[in-house]
Amino acid sequence: MRRTRVLPIGLTLAAVFLVQGAAGVPARAAEAPGDTWNLATDFAVAPNQANPQADSYGNPGVWSFDGVRRGAQHLLPDFVSNAFGVSGLEQWQGPGTEGGSKVPTVGVNATGVDQHIGTMTWPAGAIRVAPAATAPVSVIWTCPVDGGFNLTVNFQDIDPGGGNGAAWYVRLDNNPFGSGYFVDGGGGGFSTLVFLSKGETLSFILSGFQGDASHDSTSLDVTITQAQA
Repeated sequence: MRRTRVLPIGLTLAAVFLVQGAAGVPARAAEAPGDTWNLATDFAVAPNQANPQADSYGNPGVWSFDGVRRGAQHLLPDFVSNAFGVSGLEQWQGPGTEGGSKVPTVGVNATGVDQHIGTMTWPAGAIRVAPAATAPVSVIWTCPVDGGFNLTVNFQDIDPGGGNGAAWYVRLDNNPFGSGYFVDGGGGGFSTLVFLSKGETLSFILSGFQGDASHDSTSLDVTITQAQA
């Protein structure tokens, strides 16, 4: 595996901070400049859910949704299509329960409209991640092809009704790649150009701050676009 190179093109941090391939579309290895992976667009809803799941090009095992316990990642085991009793709030979830929802959690609002649940507003089409107090939540992208990629990642608190904020991390394989902390109602993220080999991973992690995961529901936007050669 060749050495990974990273070229930052604009890092911003908060100071205090499908889908099993569309029906009829043949699977192919994405390899053309401009090919794009977007977490919200790729997220596979029922009855096509899988963990790990393919990307929209049909490459298998590209996205996975994990909890992090004792430093090790574990696939979230359960899928529901009616989180909070609302049909179309579809999510992978862990065994814990906090704030009326199972955690850790990765899900999408596929209802077509914003959903207001307590102090949380879950925007239509958005990915929601929520950690447990003792287990961060992680979305992992496994690179399906060698190349350079423009990466944009943004975390935004969608439950500003309390809590002490949250910490976020991005890791390239097992190496730190970016991190930040945001207060209640805040967010953070960055954009960069990164060169990856097939099989390398980018992990996008959200953790409760100082063991407090209350009101930590956060939208996660990840877009990865293959760069021009």
